[in-house]
Amino acid sequence: QYAGGSSVNTATHLHSLANNFISEETSETKPKIMLHTVLNEHDEHGQSLLAHGKEHGFPILNCYQPADSNSPLSTGHCVAIVSKGERSFMTHQGCVGTFKAEQLDLQKIIDTVNDSHIHISGYFNLEGFHNDGLKNALLQIRAQRSAKQSGTTTVSVVTQHDASLEWDGGLQQIMPLLDFLIMNELEANSILRRHASGMIPELATLEDQINAWMQYFSEWDPTTVVIVTLGAKGAIAFQNQELVATVSPAIEANVVDPTGAGDAFTAGFLHSLWRWNKNNGRIQDSHVSPSKDFAFKKMVWPQPAIKQALLFGCAVGTSAVTIRGASSPAEPETIQIYYDQQNVKIE
Repeated sequence: QYAGGSSVNTATHLHSLANNFISEETSETKPKIMLHTVLNEHDEHGQSLLAHGKEHGFPILNCYQPADSNSPLSTGHCVAIVSKGERSFMTHQGCVGTFKAEQLDLQKIIDTVNDSHIHISGYFNLEGFHNDGLKNALLQIRAQRSAKQSGTTTVSVVTQHDASLEWDGGLQQIMPLLDFLIMNELEANSILRRHASGMIPELATLEDQINAWMQYFSEWDPTTVVIVTLGAKGAIAFQNQELVATVSPAIEANVVDPTGAGDAFTAGFLHSLWRWNKNNGRIQDSHVSPSKDFAFKKMVWPQPAIKQALLFGCAVGTSAVTIRGASSPAEPETIQIYYDQQNVKIE
């Protein structure tokens, strides 16, 4: 049994990367990781998550507000079945099924004095974040942090699989508020086949798929950088219908457990961007909010920053599949080896 879930996995990898790749001897600032989630502190799975956060050195803010305090829902958990590199999941959502965006401690996020990155894991699984839930929260955060001039604010979302097969949840409406939208090849194709089926032929080549993704998602918002991971084929990044970077193919590895590889990739990608922002200065551009009532600034990421982040994300994701447990960080030496090998594959 492992503590896990997309947000836990990502937070664990981010904290490990900050500790292992940012030296105490430099002036570089280590990011402080805080996980906002919901759990039942009194059941076995909730206690396991709290113990995991304590062991790995990041605080977990429990946002759970049970409708009946006398009979709270259990902590969400799942069984992951891995065979020949393929995964299946049996999931019990528990209190995650009632998690709403308004339960987040928005003021704690708003009051962050320095630069702040907000990452939402598993958007399609968070029904309480759909249809203006997350959108309203991000509007409030963007507006108030812009007014406070509290430092940069960046936002990323990982879609994950949609068990309802609707592939919607108001994702298009929050796109202008995002800096990064991250998904895998299957998820990107599922969204298109559900809402724009004619854009991808049944036997489309990867090049056909990429062109369709660039056209469709860039129409949602041309300023958002979209990342699509391609498994063994690597990963791509695009913005405004133009490829920004590709890593193809990924370095081969001895796959022990592929569970959580996407979360590890995301952590590596975000870690690299954080360090770029801190070490290379920042460029911001003004944007008008979707509600048209205030302007906010989005980071403008130069191509080398995205390329570097894609490269490091692939190295961390590849390293993760060589060990068992989705929330078990790889050794920094292993990540560095894959990074050095992958470096020749960046385009």
